[in-house]
Amino acid sequence: VADLEGRPRAEVEELLRSAVATEDYLEAARLRDYLERVAVDSEAAILYANNEFYEAFQECDPKRMNALWLKEARSCCVHPGLLPVHGSEAIADSWRNILSPRRGMKIECLRPSVTVTGTVGRVVCYERVEDRITLVAINLFESTGSGW
Repeated sequence: VADLEGRPRAEVEELLRSAVATEDYLEAARLRDYLERVAVDSEAAILYANNEFYEAFQECDPKRMNALWLKEARSCCVHPGLLPVHGSEAIADSWRNILSPRRGMKIECLRPSVTVTGTVGRVVCYERVEDRITLVAINLFESTGSGW
């Protein structure tokens, strides 16, 4: 397994196809098991990051929220009913404006469903806000050197 760590998923999938094509079923099983373990590990890490997002939201903690966002110009955040916010600095400002005036907020993530494709993870869930409003949310995560 050590020889597979850090390799892109697509590369390992190609090795798996090659092992099956050459009828090296022991190697194919090893590669299949590795891909399954990585997928489970990724899903758990994404759910953890998603949970961190909602905890920062509940605590109205803009610093904690900012720590979760990718520090890139290509980052994008869409708050319900508003135009998309682009760039990590603008996103941090938008969360500061939403969270700073409050001491806490009741928001729950319900029925999260995770999909992982390469270095991108997606969580689709329901958000229940203040026990009154339920929204559908899509949260995207990118795997980086520091996690999801």
